Amino acid sequence: MSAMVTIVDDNSELRELLEILLKSEMGVPCLGLASLSEVQAQAPEVLRTQIALLDINLGPFDPDGISVCEWLRENDYRGQIFFLTGHAADSPRLQRAIATGVRVLEKPLTADEFLSVLRQAIPAQGADMENAPAELPQSP
Repeated sequence: MSAMVTIVDDNSELRELLEILLKSEMGVPCLGLASLSEVQAQAPEVLRTQIALLDINLGPFDPDGISVCEWLRENDYRGQIFFLTGHAADSPRLQRAIATGVRVLEKPLTADEFLSVLRQAIPAQGADMENAPAELPQSP
């Protein structure tokens, strides 16, 4: 079974915890990645997922979660995008992403709150994802 949720977070412990939580509580397979370069390397699978959970701060030397969001949009990602952040949501770049329908989940977030949001989001995406691209769009 292919992944239903992509989790992008440079904190491997948090990423693995979210994967375990989604798998054990909802039976949702996940693809856990740490950076934009990993997202790009796994592009065909990432672009088929229904939900992308992105940490905004992906470390001091890597592109941030907003860059991952921009890459997803540029590559016609059709799933729902959520930012997980413990930082203020007032940067102009983040506000532009929110304007495109990205949702922000602010840390700390309880497991019950997290699962409630995902339970609402996953069924709404199922029908739309049946025709999601299987490969990256080819450049002319």
